[in-house]
This record gives sequence, C-alpha cells and structure tokens, in this order.
Amino acid sequence: MGAKARPLRGFVHKGAPAVFPGLAVEWLRRYAGRLASAPLWSETRSARIDQSLLKSPQTPSSCRLRLRLILERNPCTRLFQQETRAWDCVKHLNYIRACTLKNAEMSIEPRILNLGDSAVTIEYGHVVDAKLHRRVMGLNTAVSAALAQGTLSGVTETVPTIRSLTIYFDSPRVRRADILAQLEPLIEAAGEAQLSGRRWRLPVCYEDDCAPDIQAVSERTGLSRTRVAELHGSARYTVFMLGFMPGFGFLGGLPEDLAMPRLTSPRTRVPARSVAITGQLCAIYPAESPGGWRLIGRTPIEMFEAHQGDSPCLLAPGDTVQFTPVPRAEFDALRAEVKSGAFARERLIAADGAA
Repeated sequence: MGAKARPLRGFVHKGAPAVFPGLAVEWLRRYAGRLASAPLWSETRSARIDQSLLKSPQTPSSCRLRLRLILERNPCTRLFQQETRAWDCVKHLNYIRACTLKNAEMSIEPRILNLGDSAVTIEYGHVVDAKLHRRVMGLNTAVSAALAQGTLSGVTETVPTIRSLTIYFDSPRVRRADILAQLEPLIEAAGEAQLSGRRWRLPVCYEDDCAPDIQAVSERTGLSRTRVAELHGSARYTVFMLGFMPGFGFLGGLPEDLAMPRLTSPRTRVPARSVAITGQLCAIYPAESPGGWRLIGRTPIEMFEAHQGDSPCLLAPGDTVQFTPVPRAEFDALRAEVKSGAFARERLIAADGAA
C-alpha cells in the first residue's frame, strides 16, 4: 500500500494571504482540499480530481488552460508527494492567480518599495499586461519631463520594466525622503503613456533547423505547424522592456493559444537570433546563451550591434514588432547581407514608422 497523502490544507492556508489574495484563494483552497481528501495518491484518483477541476463550471475559465499545462508538465501525483514539489505547484498556481485577478490587479494603487540605499521601485501590479506597462511608461515619461524642466533633482537613472519603474538617485547628495516627496505628485498625476515607438517588421524563418520546438508546440496546442507560424506572425507585439542580456526584448502580445511553459530542462546553448516564446511573452535571443524558452523560429537580423553608436539595441521599450515569415533561401540571403554590413536597419521600419 502506498504512503498516506500529505495533507496540504494547512500548507496552502498558511501561505495563502501572501501568495493568493482574493478570489483565487478560495478557488485554490477548494483545489487543495479536494486533493488532500484523497486517502492515497493513486493515479486513477488524481486523474479523476484533475479532470473534474478542468470541467467544473466553478473553475475560472482563465485558469483552465494554465491548469492543463501544469498537469501535462507535472501531474499532481508527483507534484504533491513532497513539499518541494508542492511549492513548485504553488509557483505555477500563482501565475493562475495573476491571470484570474488581472482586472483587480490593474486597479490597485502603486506600491513604493525600497531598493538598497540609492533606489526606489514603483510597482503597479503583478501581471504581464499592456495596460500596466503603459502606466509604467507614463510615470517614466513624467519623471523624464520633470528632470528636463528642473523640477526634479537627484535622480540619476530610471529603469522601466513590465510592471514597475525603478528610480536611482544620488544617495550621498539627496535623501530618500526628499526624493519620495518629489515623486509623490508625479506618481499621483501620471497616466497611461501613449506609446509612439518605432514599428518593426522582422523576417523570421519557421523551418525545421530554425525552429527546433515548433513541432512540440504544434503537438501541445493541437495546431498545425503552419497554423502556429501564422498565428505567431499575425500578432502585433509591444516591447515591454529590455533585460537578461543586451538587446533582449520582452515582447507582450503572444496569442493565448500559443501560451507555453518553459522547457523542463533549459538548453545550454540557444542559437543567436532565435525567436522564442513562453507564458504570455515572446523574445529574440541577441546572442548564443543558455535558455529555457520554446524556439519556434529564427531571424537573420541582429538585435544588438555595438558599432551602432548610441543605439546598439535594435528594439526599445514602447516599440512594436510584427514578424514576417520568410523561406530559408530568403533568410540566408538576408543573413549574408547583414553580415556584409550592407543591410540598413531602416528597411525594417514599417511605412507609418510608429505604433
């Protein structure tokens, strides 16, 4: 006889206030309670519980896709056998909570967080969402304008992300309290930015050697490989932020049907210029590096070029991107042109030039 199930009701309840606020707490408690009620961790019993959750009208529809991905990747019979596995599932379910409470999260007041002795972070929420990003960029614009007008002093740098803005200041010269006093009216008055970045059209090859994960994405989504490429290329993506490495843009706007978890075992070498997806995001790896995103294509265009002076990164926050499928022969021709130095970036900007 197998080991008795480890009760999780207390574990989830204890962590719920911090990790699962609002409605998702109740949904998760019902989920954990049903799992904990199983006397033995049998494959049959767990499968029946999992399927009932997926089909239940009480399970938020926005949670079902993510729950299905969780169960495919790591069935509950394994997830809940050990506390470490239970916490792994909690991290995934936190993503569900974020999706479920998206509208509520976007209406919360911004939080001011201390970041060391020379920076503060203004946090607007906990989800990947274009509306939150516009609020971040709105504050970033307001801070930049105040610096230019001389009504804000002591700030040395701002770093916008998907859901927050970090503001660095000259701590020996100005006190944190003074910075916060100057920032308070800007935070209260800042609205959503009307992004007017460049609009890029980037060529992508979706053929086999350029897209090692496109078949797996096709199988998991139930879409044909051609449809995966079409769906990916039909979306317009917003560059939320740059991070991870120079020129690595986090692009929001991935179609929901293409939402994928990261690879269970990340690759040690991802080819440069690989087009990748995970969760709600898309990205292009500027250089060869380790990575756990799903690779569904490759572009011949460089994302980072040090010789480009003040603009070494092709993409910038606020830009938009659309991908144009190209056959391998055209990919090779464009790549040769880029390597020769004859290719001009301006060719990639759409006719209207702005998002």
